[in-house]
Parts: sequence; structure tokens; C-alpha cells
Amino acid sequence: MKDSKKKLLALIGLVMSGFIGSLDSTIVNVSLPAIQQSFAVEFQGVMWISTIFLLFNASFLVTLAKLGDMFGRKKLFLISLSVFTVSSVLCGISPSLLILIIARAVQGIASAGLMTIAIPIAIGMFSKEKSGMVAGVWGSSMALAMAIGPSLGGFITEKFNWRYIFYINIPLAIISYILVTMFVSKDEILSNNKKIDFGGILFLSISLFSLTYALLEGNNYGFNSMKILTLFATTIVSTIVLLIIEKRNKNALFDLSLFKIRSFTVSSVTLAFVGVVYAVCGSLINFYLKGILNYTTLQSGNIIAFLSIGFLVSSIIAGILSTKLKFSTLSVIAVIICMGSLYLISTINPNVSINTLRLYLFLGGLGNGIVGGQLVASALADIPKEKNGQASGVNRMIANIGNLLCLSILSAILISNENYYFNSSKNEMINSIKLESRLNSNVKNDIIVQLQKTDKNNYNKLPEKINSVLKNTSKSKEITYILKSIISKDTKYTRENTSKAFTDTFRISILGLIPPLILSLFVNPKCLYKKKEY
Repeated sequence: MKDSKKKLLALIGLVMSGFIGSLDSTIVNVSLPAIQQSFAVEFQGVMWISTIFLLFNASFLVTLAKLGDMFGRKKLFLISLSVFTVSSVLCGISPSLLILIIARAVQGIASAGLMTIAIPIAIGMFSKEKSGMVAGVWGSSMALAMAIGPSLGGFITEKFNWRYIFYINIPLAIISYILVTMFVSKDEILSNNKKIDFGGILFLSISLFSLTYALLEGNNYGFNSMKILTLFATTIVSTIVLLIIEKRNKNALFDLSLFKIRSFTVSSVTLAFVGVVYAVCGSLINFYLKGILNYTTLQSGNIIAFLSIGFLVSSIIAGILSTKLKFSTLSVIAVIICMGSLYLISTINPNVSINTLRLYLFLGGLGNGIVGGQLVASALADIPKEKNGQASGVNRMIANIGNLLCLSILSAILISNENYYFNSSKNEMINSIKLESRLNSNVKNDIIVQLQKTDKNNYNKLPEKINSVLKNTSKSKEITYILKSIISKDTKYTRENTSKAFTDTFRISILGLIPPLILSLFVNPKCLYKKKEY
């Protein structure tokens, strides 16, 4: 077989790994409401499926890149792919939410290995002149995966079962494994330094996990409870210890000197804040579509797909405009588009049309795609060649941490809003019963007492809970009729309040884009100005 054909088949195998890694995020998010229903858990429980993946992915990105240099990129890639495949099977057969979350954590680590190692292997197989082509093929495959993920996830979940969204990884992973094994050349050991920064990995993971747990569970325990305050304190202490370790350790997880380069620091931090768009448009909106609008998983997937279509279109637009506009100018425009998208999403109501939702999400994908590409490019522009690999890993890690924290913070805000509006709806119903003159006081008191005992297990199930209460309260047809009329009147009120819990959260999310709007003004790398001197 010709060498060119071997390289092409090897590239296909590597690209397939990036494809399933990207597919896994979008295909899972659209199925979260179905998973929540399957395990009968509350919102914050099912959100761990997404956050735990991001947490462990971010924690191991840089480490696995270093391990690839130490022990061989091909070897570590194949190990990561094997672990990703096994963990996908475990996700599919999980008998409980806890097992699924653990499997997703393992999957997140394996995905970090795939994403951080496959690109260097692919670029290394070809000449420098073809590196742009390789990067373009890789980016296009990931964009394609993101585009088809929501619709495919919706179809599989609705026609079969949510468990099959994880099984789809298996045949693709097997093909990738065979192609890489057969056609990628033998490993080169790029580093003789076998020391691993276990301290950095440990304290980075502790810091992120403590903060994520505190944010997601704060509403359950109370943000002023000793448990949550202890978690926040742990986050602060572990972050300080992490910085001390990284400053003193010659084999540090990430080189702190990178942050002395302004364009890298500003661009990376800006990219982290932009994660708010992913949190709203890629994750939380799924629960609005399912819980408020009562869309099927397939309908939701076809709507969310327009977010990914926006990403695809953005790559074309950014490519054209990047030759005419500065990084800062294009980034500011893109952030404004993102802000517009979030504002429009915050105005939706239970009567919103499907096409309107598609447009709003398309704008979110368009803005996020443009700004994301510009920020990655500007972050690496001033980095010395010998530190380019590590800088890319750190940049990706910061972006993932941003996605994780934005999702966790907005989830906590949403839960708080749901609690507020749930209690508001329940109190409204209690007041309606108190004011009903046709009911005697004994019946009123009996129902009110039982209503007050109801908890928020599912924010849009209050009317059903009241109905179950009525069955045990009175067998009088007249009383039942009166109470059902009250419930019927308040059902609309309850649905509107639940919708407000989401839209209030979406409106708050806009504030998260103010820092990147300001920081975008300062993302221009120094090399941009050096070119002007000649």
C-alpha cells in the first residue's frame, strides 16, 4: 500500500476519535430530560452527567498530553480509546444515576486523552505545509458531529432508548482503533522526563469538584450551611495550594509563565466566560423544551441542531472576516451576537414557535463559533513554538473549566428560581382554596395542610399532586368539581411561573458576557502589530 494511502487511512482513524468525542457531548445533552425521567431524579442530579464529564476532562487534558510525550502518543491514544469505549458501554448499561455519573467521569478522562493526543499525531504525519489541511479536516469533523448530534440523539432516544446514545460510540471506536493500530507509525518518545505532577492533578480536581458540588447542591443544603461553606473553603484552599505547587514544581501541570503573555491570558479568560452560551443554548434549553413546551426528544434535538448549524456557518464567516478585521473587532461583534441571542432566548414563553427557537439558537451558535475561533487563534499567536502544545492544552483546559463553572452556576440559579416559583404557585393555590366560599372550613384545612407538605420533586407536576390529594380528601362530587376548577385555573399560572424560572435564569446569563465583551478589546496579539512595521 502506498504511503499516502496509509496516511489517509490513519487520518480517518484519528478524525473518527474526535468525531465521537464531539458527538458525545451534543448527543448526551439533548437526552438529559429523558435520563432524568428514567431514573426519577431531580434536576441537579441529572446535571452531574454533564458537569462530571467536563470536570474530569478539564483536569486531565494537560496531564495526558504530557503522558503522550513520555510514553508514546500512539500507545496512550489507543489506551484512551479503549477506556472511552468501555466507559461508553458502562454508561449504556448503568442501573443507577450514580453508576452513570462514575462512568461519565471515566469517559471524560478518556476523552481528554483522545482530544489532546490525536491532533499532534495527525499533524506529525504530514508536512508543515499540510498542517492547515489536517486541522481543517479535524475541525470540520467535530463541527459535523456537533451538527448531527442533537437530531441523532433525539431520534435514538425517542425511537429506541437513551442508553443507545452511548452504544453508538462502540462501532466507530473499534474502526478508529483498527485504523490507528495498522497505519499510524511506531511511537517516538518525545520526553525522557517521567515525572508526573500528581499534586497538580489532585488539587486541581479537588478545587473544581468542591466548587461544582457546592453550586449544584447549594439549594438543597442551603448556601449558608456548614457543608456548603466548607466546600467553598476547600475550593479556595486547594486553589492556593495548586498555585504554590505549580510555581515551585519544575514538572508542573501547566507553566504559569504562559500567563505573562497578555494575549494568551486575556483570550483564555475570555473564552472561559463565553461558556455561558454553551450552558444556556446547549444544555439548559433542553429542559425548557421538554418540561415547559412538552416537545419530544426528537423535536428538541431538531431545534438544538440549529445551535450546531450556527457553529458550522461561523467557521465560514470567521474565515472571510478574519482577513479584514482585527481579532478584537471580530470578537466584540461575535460577543454582541451572543448577547443578542441570550436576550432573545430570555423573552420566550410557552407559546413560542419552533422556528423562532431555531433562529435564536442559530444566532447563539454563530456568535459562539466566531468568538471561540478568534480567541483560540489569538491565545496561541504570541506563544513560542516550543510551548505551543502545552499552551494549547492549557487554553482548552481553561475553556472547559469555564463551560463547567458557567453550567454549574446557571444550574444553581435555575434551581433557586424553580424553588421560588414552585412555592409561589403552591401559595397561589392555597389562597384560592381559602377564598372559596363553597367549601367548608374542615375541607379547606385538610387540603391546605396536605398541600403544605408537598415538596418540589418536579416543578411542573403540582396539579397532578393536588389531584392525588383530592382523592384522599373527599368523595363529594361537588367538592371535587370545585377543587378541580381551582386546579384548572392555576395550572396555567403554574406553567407560566415555571417558564419564568427559566427565562429569569437566561436573562441573568447575559451578565456573564459583559466581561468577555470588555476583554475582547484587549485580545490582539503583539505579533499583529509587528507585522505592521514591515
